[in-house]
Amino acid sequence: MAYKNGCSNGLKYKGHFSIDAEYGIILDPFISTGADHESKHYLNRLETIQHKHDITIEETVADRGYGTGTIISTLFERNIRPLIPLFHHSSGSAMPAGFVYDPTTDTIQCPTGNKLIATGKKDRYQR
Repeated sequence: MAYKNGCSNGLKYKGHFSIDAEYGIILDPFISTGADHESKHYLNRLETIQHKHDITIEETVADRGYGTGTIISTLFERNIRPLIPLFHHSSGSAMPAGFVYDPTTDTIQCPTGNKLIATGKKDRYQR
């Protein structure tokens, strides 16, 4: 059983999909329990991909849920370039310098004048 504040108890699962960016194919579909944090299986999945497909991973991209010190340092030790924001409780909570939020239109204007328009959830913006 997985539990998350605000959600009902029940059997929950997470799908993790590793994709080859050059060819756009899924290299490693992996399902875990909903109670597992995303970062728990990350390094093991990279090893599985390397051995299963006999490839060398040179660079990896992931969201900040995977940006732990252990993952980042291990990737550097393996000569894999991590393109992963660091996981920190304050990540994403501050507006970058030069960006201005307009609550009347629910948009964010960047320093070059382009507007980021909300798409669904208030925290998710697109150009």
